[in-house]
Amino acid sequence: MFFIVLTFWGIRALRFDQIIKREHVPQAQLILVFVAIAIGYNVSQFFLNLVDQAHSFIYIFS
Repeated sequence: MFFIVLTFWGIRALRFDQIIKREHVPQAQLILVFVAIAIGYNVSQFFLNLVDQAHSFIYIFS
C-alpha cells in the first residue's frame, strides 16, 4: 500500500489537466488511480525481490 500511495502522490504532481478535456475529469482520475496501482505494485514487487535476493546472497558466501 505504501508504494501505491507514494506513486499516486507522485503522479498527482504531473500536469495532466492540460491534456484532459473538461468533461472527462472523472475518467482521467480513475485512470490515474489504476496507473498508480500498477506502478506501485511493480515497485513493491521489485523491492520484495531485491530483499529476497539480498537474503539469498548471504548464503552464497557461507
